[in-house]
Amino acid sequence: MVYRLGSQEAANEFWRLQEERDPQFMETIKGLHIRIILLGTDAPGNEDKQLSLVIEDGRFIEIIPETKTAPSELRTKPFDRNKYQCRAIAPQQTLIELCKGEIDVLQAMDRVKIEGDSGVLLTQMSGFMKFMEFLGKMDIQP
Repeated sequence: MVYRLGSQEAANEFWRLQEERDPQFMETIKGLHIRIILLGTDAPGNEDKQLSLVIEDGRFIEIIPETKTAPSELRTKPFDRNKYQCRAIAPQQTLIELCKGEIDVLQAMDRVKIEGDSGVLLTQMSGFMKFMEFLGKMDIQP
């Protein structure tokens, strides 16, 4: 099944995989501690898609998808540094290419704006990239 990055359907699938303790999924997020917002701009259909994630000790605590007509206030909304550690803003296509392994983090850096504590993202990069790769296997699309 195709899932749109930042959609409620994708969020529901993450909850289902966690609830059913899918072995591959649980291994993917094992030990991950991150509070991040992924904002994909200029998605098909003239949309900005945001996915707010809180993952503690390899368990989803919060998954909030949000879609707005582009260009939206999601791009300029103040970043809540108390609730989230970082926000990554990139064209939606860049996020999809990362998920699918078509580009690596170094290739994406000039297209991704990071706000907040980038050090946290760096310390969790290995686990976070495993999660992004898992998304690519789920057939995540723009």
